[in-house]
Amino acid sequence: MKIQAFIKNKKEKGYMVQINEDEAMQIIKSLSSQILAKDCNSGRKEFYTDKQEYFSISVVCEKEINFKKCLDQRQKIIDEQNEEIEKLMKKVK
Repeated sequence: MKIQAFIKNKKEKGYMVQINEDEAMQIIKSLSSQILAKDCNSGRKEFYTDKQEYFSISVVCEKEINFKKCLDQRQKIIDEQNEEIEKLMKKVK
């Protein structure tokens, strides 16, 4: 596996990933497994490039994205409530 960074049209930064047939099949199987399981870690394949750079690719499912958004919203509500409680406690003292 080879990953090469490049600049396109002197503006856009990009990457070219070159893989052999065996690596291609491993990536296809990995991505298929993730899609079927609706889990970005299910069967995820990890590689090291010819320059010993770590490479992995995952499918982020919509369900997972929504779940993370809900967790973030929940944490925001908790943080806001804690701030209000602290303000009230300062007034009581």
